Amino acid sequence: VTLMRLGIMIVIMLIILSLFFCGLFIREIMNNRHAYNRFDPFNISYLALLILLIIVTAWSPIKYWQFESMIARKMSYLTDVKDISFQCNSAINAIFDNDIGVAGHANPQTREVAFQLGWCNELMDYLDDPQSATRKQRFSFHMFVHEAMHIRGEMNEAKTDCQALQRTIYAASLLGVPEAIAHQHLQDYYQQDYPHHPYFSEQCAEGKSLDEGLDDAPWSNLT
Repeated sequence: VTLMRLGIMIVIMLIILSLFFCGLFIREIMNNRHAYNRFDPFNISYLALLILLIIVTAWSPIKYWQFESMIARKMSYLTDVKDISFQCNSAINAIFDNDIGVAGHANPQTREVAFQLGWCNELMDYLDDPQSATRKQRFSFHMFVHEAMHIRGEMNEAKTDCQALQRTIYAASLLGVPEAIAHQHLQDYYQQDYPHHPYFSEQCAEGKSLDEGLDDAPWSNLT
């Protein structure tokens, strides 16, 4: 069972649970509709609990499904690769993930991308408010671009990361990040974080072997 299929199975199970709680809620209302004491504290608490369970089991999979679909579409625009699948790993997914030791991974053969537990939330928060983003949230966006480069077929991590750096501004435009903020975050990462990253390469610089001559390369916008 692939991680993507496992994720779909989990979503289906949560929706079934939500429908089950809906059934309990309706049954409780119907059973007590003529009762004199149907609004006693116990029934009210029970109904409130059922409403909470319905929201939790239904809203979470819908929220993540919408986000995953959106990210997959944007990644397709960025890479010109069709039928990409994007997965936000849950705790259950992570148990079966052979690459649990990395924050995210991509398979160009299956066109599947996965973010480990918590990283999708970081990316969601980044896209909601990039201006106030933390360093971890900004890195989650870099992960999105990095894994997209893997989907194109490049598996060398240093080359992949440099390709991602040179396409960050375009990726930001696809996801609605203001250009000025994207440029600032790119410069901050390239100057402050990238030199200390395991994927750092001295060839990822102006005029070096990994320079693709793109207009939005990080060294083209240094201040």
